[in-house]
Amino acid sequence: MNENYNITLLNTPADQLPENLRINVRSRIDHTLLDPAATKDQIITLCEEALEFGFASVCVAPCWIPVCRRKLFNGAETRITTVIGFPHGNESTDSKVFAARDAIMAGADEIDMVINIGWVKQRSTVLLENELRRMVSVCGRHVILKVIIECCLLTDEEKVYISKLCAEAGVDYVKTSTGFSTGGATLEDIKLIRDTVGERCSIKAAGGIRTLEDARAFALAGCSRIGCSRSVSIAQKEIEEEKRWQDENDMADFWERTERISNYMAAHYERDKAVALEVKRRRDEYDRLMALRNSGGEIDEQELEQLLDFNVYELKWEYDKAHGNEPDRSLIPYLRHKD
Repeated sequence: MNENYNITLLNTPADQLPENLRINVRSRIDHTLLDPAATKDQIITLCEEALEFGFASVCVAPCWIPVCRRKLFNGAETRITTVIGFPHGNESTDSKVFAARDAIMAGADEIDMVINIGWVKQRSTVLLENELRRMVSVCGRHVILKVIIECCLLTDEEKVYISKLCAEAGVDYVKTSTGFSTGGATLEDIKLIRDTVGERCSIKAAGGIRTLEDARAFALAGCSRIGCSRSVSIAQKEIEEEKRWQDENDMADFWERTERISNYMAAHYERDKAVALEVKRRRDEYDRLMALRNSGGEIDEQELEQLLDFNVYELKWEYDKAHGNEPDRSLIPYLRHKD
């Protein structure tokens, strides 16, 4: 299940954003708490943080799925990821399939399963294919399956071997690491996996991703999911960068608008002043004629009609024409005579 992230920030097209903000990192994060000493309160906090920062999922041990489901039930987009065969991967295939089915029934949206590393090293292709295909089957179309291959324990040849098996079996993601072994994700591993699986699988990086710079590097390398436990500090820094960019953008817009208004006023001040004086002259003359008529005097009705035959927009238009100014085309809809 390849996911396509078309990220925009504050209604700005992605190609108009600075390069560091074109990929929204926090929307790719599986917010992870797999500490064996984790408590219910900590899991609830994990869910609240995921909702606040818009993480892709929370990643928890199977026993915490019901707690997460209750917390994330009301239409939340944040998904629930759980781990199977964690962290060593050497349970039997039957036990993994049972555990995955049980987790899905409890409400898991995504399964991160650790592959049997010993089988990879001894090239137990039949056993591995059987495990992968059975897990793909139990997850079905609606539950994402990520297979953890624990790169730090494998040679490059072994990484290529198991990545190919994952792609051929139809798993959704190849995941680099549990974060509980001797090493975590590396950019070299991401490139190797991507070159092996192409677009048949997505990639999740996990293990040792502690900073926004780390997470962004893996996202730019092609990881559509990132597993980490320091998600909040990463998200906070990303939001700070977004806000700084937006503030700078808003300030640039402010000065651009201000300069445009200033230029307009400078170009039209004399015209607008002249128009105001002409309107005042006409109003004074109108008042004089009305006072004359009210006192019983005779007035020239044609002169009165000519005095009233104008609107302000036409006076501005005629002034610009008379003084060789660039016509203000925004006045056209308000002109009675369009010539």
